[in-house]
Amino acid sequence: LAESVAYGAFWECTSLTSVKLPAVERIGYGVFYGCFSLRNLLLPGASVPSVGDNVFEGCPSDRWLVPVDAGGNRLTGQALTDALNRYRSANDGNTTDDLWRGWQLSDRLHRITLASTPEHGRVLFPEWVPAGARVQLKVLPDAGFRLEKLSYRVDGGAETPIVDGTFTMPDGDVVLTVRFVENALRVRLNGD
Repeated sequence: LAESVAYGAFWECTSLTSVKLPAVERIGYGVFYGCFSLRNLLLPGASVPSVGDNVFEGCPSDRWLVPVDAGGNRLTGQALTDALNRYRSANDGNTTDDLWRGWQLSDRLHRITLASTPEHGRVLFPEWVPAGARVQLKVLPDAGFRLEKLSYRVDGGAETPIVDGTFTMPDGDVVLTVRFVENALRVRLNGD
């Protein structure tokens, strides 16, 4: 496990949505610069890492820090509360907000997972989101394929279609269903 992430390691990784660094102690200059899809950062709950300049420049404003244990598992209960308080009180220029270096701190995050790995494409999404947040999915079909189905279920409930790749996160864990099919578009030239 990395104890330090060096200068510009993920510089402008525009498809990066989540990073898990359960043992990191230092995040260097510009490591996540320009990662405009990065929505989740899973960091150690036991201690707050030191951070260089411009580390999160160009990251989205709607992003959430997820404190984890040494194995990378999200903390719960009192351990989560203690970890969030450590990040809140860390000197990042404002110790009275619910942010750490622009990352939102919440004990009410819900998880988004896939029902199964889709064939012929992929979908990018944040793994942890609070209820009420707008979730933007990035759907990427392989060449020659198109999206046929995109929906979610909350805690095993009814399936809800997702329109235009966005939905409002409900108050519960979400399972996505994604299906791609071959694009049957045929082009005729000169009547052939």
